[in-house]
Amino acid sequence: MAAETDSPIDLARAAAFVLGPLRVHPPTLEIASGRRRESLEPRIMQVFVALERQRGEVVSREALIAQCWDGRAVGDDAINRCIGRLRRLAEAEGGFVIETVPRVGYRLKETAQPAVTPVARPLPRWRWIAAAAVAIAALTAAAFHFWPAPPLNRVAVLPLQPLGSAEDARVFGAAVTDQIVGVMSENQVQAVSRDEIGNLRGTGRDEAAEKLGADFILDGTVQHTPQGLSVIVHLDRASSHTTLWTGSFDQAGLDPVALQSQVAARVVDEIKGALSAASIKDDAAIAAYLKAKEFAREGGRTATMQRLDQMRIVVDHAPDFGLGHSGLAWSAASRIPYADDAEVPGLRDEARREAEQALKIDRHTGEAYLALAALPPPHDFGEQERLLRQGLDVEPDEPTLNSPPCWKTSDASPTPSRCMSGPR
Repeated sequence: MAAETDSPIDLARAAAFVLGPLRVHPPTLEIASGRRRESLEPRIMQVFVALERQRGEVVSREALIAQCWDGRAVGDDAINRCIGRLRRLAEAEGGFVIETVPRVGYRLKETAQPAVTPVARPLPRWRWIAAAAVAIAALTAAAFHFWPAPPLNRVAVLPLQPLGSAEDARVFGAAVTDQIVGVMSENQVQAVSRDEIGNLRGTGRDEAAEKLGADFILDGTVQHTPQGLSVIVHLDRASSHTTLWTGSFDQAGLDPVALQSQVAARVVDEIKGALSAASIKDDAAIAAYLKAKEFAREGGRTATMQRLDQMRIVVDHAPDFGLGHSGLAWSAASRIPYADDAEVPGLRDEARREAEQALKIDRHTGEAYLALAALPPPHDFGEQERLLRQGLDVEPDEPTLNSPPCWKTSDASPTPSRCMSGPR
């Protein structure tokens, strides 16, 4: 098998390949199975090609970033989204699986037999209707007695409004909106359809969104400037008329497709963060949670302190939010390598206390184990490994558990690398 490389993947030159029942043609972004054809996003196809070229071998996350994102800094969610889409493809078609190799990367493996779902002989129509009615009645009764009402999980994505008459702004606005909706669908987030969003601009926008079951509204603008396209998007909560997050993006030398992918990936990250915190009634807590995730993406001394401040706001405003406690625990643990000696004991206690509280609320919170794994003595790798494995057992796709950092505390500006070491 060829050795792993860091050369960017050029889809136009990538060779077609067969994997189980799939025929994959990277230059046209097409995959085919039988008579069915569909297209993948360019980034997802690049990841597919990278894994297929190393078929049976492990491809590190760093190699994926180098080959598929040209080495640019990207969040873990960007990789997870691509892997998730390919895993759903594998589940649907069979013939291959994508394994996570903890703390290393991913491996594409062929399976002996494509997954085949037996086709049952259909019931006569009247029996099907009767069976469905009985099943629905039973499920409804069970839900009424035992299940709370499901939270709103739909997001209304309005087409970005072009400012001015430039045609490229209008085309870009429509394209990026479609990509956002597509990525949300791949992440199992339900977007309000185009047919339903006609009433979502104007004075009754928020009320209309609530009627459609949309807890959040994404809106924004795109315009052509002398430096290229400029995009501003904002995520609002329909029930309170509050803007939770605003993001701005400039072309700055990027080609439009790269800018489109950048906007879509960031927007979906923010939407997923908002949905994970949708149970919080306090909008200030949700806004702080999204701000903390933004600082986490930045990294470094200042951003780590700012993230800790934001997560403390989240816990103060939403004490029953488990991810708030785990986020605060990891933020406190991440702060330790940058802290003065006098601060370290307090940060250690805060990280442990908040991680334990998160696990009391939900024992399947992998981030809490990540924080606990940062607390053993510096060279107790056995205990660190045990805690990381506990986290992976309850949340195998938590990105940082698969690639936990360590810090070189002797440097003026500590930087993460691919290991975990305890605090001072």
